[in-house]
Amino acid sequence: MQNLKYFTWSIGFTVFGLVGGYLVGGWSAVFIVAVLAVLETSLSFDLSLIHI
Repeated sequence: MQNLKYFTWSIGFTVFGLVGGYLVGGWSAVFIVAVLAVLETSLSFDLSLIHI
């Protein structure tokens, strides 16, 4: 549990984004927000490996 302290702001921002998606468009918007977040993370990681 001590290691989760480093991710407090990231987890909070993620929950905030998912709740915002729910308030705007319901569960389908939550799904879209989650998929786009995973896609953005994977592409950012991929691009960082290319530029090494």
